[in-house]
Amino acid sequence: MEKKSKIRFTEIDVYRGWAILLVIFGHSFCEFPVNLREDFASLQTFISSFNMSMFFWISGLLFSVSGPWADFFNKKLKRLMLPWIVFVVLSITMRTVAGSFTHSHIGSFGHELLLAVTTAKYYWFLYALFLMMLLTRAIKNKWLLALVGGGIFTVHVVGIKPTWNALLINRLFNYYPWFVMGFLLKGCYQEMSGYVKSHIAALGIIACMMFLTIAIVNVGGMMVKIPVVTPLCLCACLWIMAVGLTTYFDNERFFTWFGKYSLQYYLNHLLIMMGCFYVGARCYVVSPLLSLIVVFLLGVTIATAMLLVEKRFKWLRTLCGFN
Repeated sequence: MEKKSKIRFTEIDVYRGWAILLVIFGHSFCEFPVNLREDFASLQTFISSFNMSMFFWISGLLFSVSGPWADFFNKKLKRLMLPWIVFVVLSITMRTVAGSFTHSHIGSFGHELLLAVTTAKYYWFLYALFLMMLLTRAIKNKWLLALVGGGIFTVHVVGIKPTWNALLINRLFNYYPWFVMGFLLKGCYQEMSGYVKSHIAALGIIACMMFLTIAIVNVGGMMVKIPVVTPLCLCACLWIMAVGLTTYFDNERFFTWFGKYSLQYYLNHLLIMMGCFYVGARCYVVSPLLSLIVVFLLGVTIATAMLLVEKRFKWLRTLCGFN
């Protein structure tokens, strides 16, 4: 019996690429050796209000609960948790060795490793994503998942948030509904994408205008942020723009590169951002904005160089979560 070929939606890679670039940009707002976070407080708050929601939504959309538990578990351990372990150890080692030079203020290697396991202090996204996948695979029933996700969204709107960080309880509470929403939309995604493509001229203009309006209002200091609604609008606008981009342009490799390797960019850039901060700090006297741009571009460039090296060796591809 012939297997059905999977339909590839290019806009998903474009959207994921924008998400990882926003994550790297969000991590470019350093507090030391210069305080860019204070200089661009509104911009940093605006970016962080929706960039991770983008990632969890698209992760849910691409997630599947089919297949036996053993295969599922082994695949996710290899794809997510092996890179998490490798990069957590690398990150703690680097911070421990260079702690006195980097203003890290971290504890011993053992203490930091314990924090990584109990609170996911390092690379929390992978840890949280793994737990969400396990939870979704265990529940499986779409109506129950809708009830759980909708219930948490409702609590968000009311303004109640847990502060307990053990095993990422607060992060799961914040982002699990986004993962569930993506997972539930999986069945009708082809129809959604087709509808947007057939009305892309009007919807694209509306999405661009809405995104720019929300961005200008928030970055301008007014901070009109409605729980769930604001990040939902921003995520939807960027997705529509990604659909529009792939509808009108054919340069697939350029537009999808960052999305295809978003996991590796996430892993790589966190290792080297401290060095980028020190280089960017040299431009601070000229302009804080120039300093921010230098940190961001340097982070993307070095992460890309690391990615190209990782692709060349099979053992590095395994450690870095390549498919």
